[in-house]
This record gives sequence, structure tokens and C-alpha cells, in this order.
Amino acid sequence: MLLSLSTLMLIIINVEVNNVKSEEYAQMSILNTDQPDCHFLCELCTSTVNATKFILDNEPFIPEILKNFMPICYMLPKLQYRKICYHFVNGGAVDLIHELVNTINENNFCFHLGLCSSTIPCPSFQKTLTYNNMST
Repeated sequence: MLLSLSTLMLIIINVEVNNVKSEEYAQMSILNTDQPDCHFLCELCTSTVNATKFILDNEPFIPEILKNFMPICYMLPKLQYRKICYHFVNGGAVDLIHELVNTINENNFCFHLGLCSSTIPCPSFQKTLTYNNMST
């Protein structure tokens, strides 16, 4: 009985030591890497823009949704504003959406957001690890 208890404790201690060593190794491997490659932000941005463009360009319900705004056009006080509203609701907005979809270049868009340049600041793993160590 004593032998089995001591064996069990030895196994538990060994597992704990291995867990600590594995965690230390993971932290060291993160901290000792070269400058991280942060182009995933650019790829994420361009993929999101492309997906948004696809959805906007192929969404069949946008014209139907816009037609629900027709009562707003009736409430506008001046005829010229009502005409603009009618045009917008009856296809002008859809044309504008298609124009935007065709005009927006995902690479330029993400570049202007600062996500597709060579000077992208990468997350600081050191700060993250320090914060995690303090909270435990």
C-alpha cells in the first residue's frame, strides 16, 4: 500500500514537472523567435473585404429591404427630395452598392487602414506572458 502511494506521488510529481517544463519551453520558443510575421492582419482584412463585396454584390434581398423605406420618401416635405428618395429606393442604392463593390480594391483599402504595410506593429508576446504570469 505504501509502495503504491509513493509510486502514485512520484508519477504526479513527474507529470507536474513535465507540465512546467513544457510551459517554460513554449514561452521560451515564443520569446526567442525572430520578428513575427504580421501579414496575417493583411490577409484577414483582404479576405473580409472580398467576402463583404461578394455578399453585397450577390444579396437578392437588398432591393426588397430598400423598398421598405418607401414610406420615408412619402414623408419628405419637398418634391425634389421625394424624387431623390424614390430613385434611391427603386434601384439607385443597388446601383451605388454595385458601383462601390466594383470600385473598392481590397489591397488599397486594407493598406489605407494600416493593415497591409511593412511597418505593421505586431502583438507583444512578452507583455501577454508577463500579464498571465502575474494573474496566476
